[in-house]
Amino acid sequence: MGGQRERSNYGKRPRSHSDYDGGGNKRRNVGDDRDREQFVITKDDTVFRYLCPARKIGSVIGRGGEIVKQLRVETKAKIRISETVPGCDERIVTVYSSSDETNNLDDGGKNVSPAEDALFKIHDRVVAEDL
Repeated sequence: MGGQRERSNYGKRPRSHSDYDGGGNKRRNVGDDRDREQFVITKDDTVFRYLCPARKIGSVIGRGGEIVKQLRVETKAKIRISETVPGCDERIVTVYSSSDETNNLDDGGKNVSPAEDALFKIHDRVVAEDL
């Protein structure tokens, strides 16, 4: 054993204390699984996917998520915004609701699904800057 040095773990954390959850995502919180369960799409739901330019997603999300929270409350639709994908200029906004529910569209007497109502409001927010 003359020339061999003992390996030391000094300064390193054991694997069991790693920040990673196994999937490589550091930001994941314990409560995320419960939040994701409420965003389960069933075959009876009305579903829309909207490609939003990444440079305009802020007008949908808002500071601290306030706008998207407000849209969820107003329309009673579930809204999920995808993570940013490197090299992609769009973000996917998934909007869905139960097919049994309806919202009154702009007090005009026409009823639409909460998902369709939310889709129109999201689109209006995205194109508002262009107008």
